[in-house]
Amino acid sequence: MNYTVKWLPEAELTYALVLEYLEENWTSKEIEKFIDRTDEVINFISQNPELYFYSKKKD
Repeated sequence: MNYTVKWLPEAELTYALVLEYLEENWTSKEIEKFIDRTDEVINFISQNPELYFYSKKKD
């Protein structure tokens, strides 16, 4: 069973800032690898949420 991973607004902003930085300093191939790896980790978390910390904030 897969769970939904919810990003906090702060995490979304940080991720966007990281991507902005990478666009200025890395190649598009490296950025694509970073995005793919991030997606893999998020997918793994959704399948195995008990292996990770979670936010205790509501919603």
